[in-house]
Amino acid sequence: MAGNRATLTIYAGKLMMDPGLGKRHRLRPRHSFSRSSGLKRDLCLLLARAGVRVATDTMTLIATAISKHGLVHAAVAGLTSYPKHQTNGKRVFRLGFLNAAMTVTGGYVVDGREPLDEWIPTALEQYAQTAEAPTVGGFAEYLTERLTPQPNPLHRRMIHIAGYVEDNNVSHPVHYFVRNVLTTKRDGSYGRAGRSFFVSEEYWTRDHRNPDIRNAIAAGGAHVYLNGFPDCRISYLALHQRMHDLYQRMWSASRHFHPPRSLEDLAAFLALDLRGTVAFLGTGKRDGQAMDGMTVEVDSIPAPARAVAFS
Repeated sequence: MAGNRATLTIYAGKLMMDPGLGKRHRLRPRHSFSRSSGLKRDLCLLLARAGVRVATDTMTLIATAISKHGLVHAAVAGLTSYPKHQTNGKRVFRLGFLNAAMTVTGGYVVDGREPLDEWIPTALEQYAQTAEAPTVGGFAEYLTERLTPQPNPLHRRMIHIAGYVEDNNVSHPVHYFVRNVLTTKRDGSYGRAGRSFFVSEEYWTRDHRNPDIRNAIAAGGAHVYLNGFPDCRISYLALHQRMHDLYQRMWSASRHFHPPRSLEDLAAFLALDLRGTVAFLGTGKRDGQAMDGMTVEVDSIPAPARAVAFS
């Protein structure tokens, strides 16, 4: 199930990536591209080598970043309920009764009739009223049960739920991944949607145990979880690799430029990277109209005063 998501640790020294491709394809730090080819040609070549077809019709991407400053939830507009069908609607939701938020990609209509921007607030209210002691993990399980079984037609749907939980008077981040897709094809695309949804916690019980990730976060970097349609998801990884090299050169060349030093900085950089991906893939036209309105929705959660140390 690890192939269902891509993760990367950014803005702190060496770039670490797990693109989440079925054949474990890794985007290497350097490629033998022609210097005169330009960024767009380089990126197309990189995607072609990964076996990915670049589409310009519908894009959707969600990202959750964990840093020592706090958490950032981001989503690109163009959430779809079916291929080639764009659904405008809210994609980032704050859990009002918990120090957490959630982002959604994939099918936007529940039970074939209710859009998620109406269904999720109702689900949040019902969970808060019925749970004896609401928790982030408890809400993730609740969503899994509410969404299962999914009726026809089946649509892929993936949800990030991330926030802070308190354990022994210390707050630490968690990241739950709810989805009805368990497999990834060799080219990085998702497998078929299932009727049942599944949930797993991916940061505190897994990635936090990696000392490289902890050290990168302690040094001011961020660990990012990325999901969405493969063309956009893998394009983000490829484009960010190039941008990361540019950032490092700028930060080392001038005292006027620096890596993110606050939660606001991190949110701005993450939104910039996402907009760059959208701008690159959205330069074409669809149905005779320019692809405009591809905005980035961002919500930030500051780290609590008693947050865990990452070093």
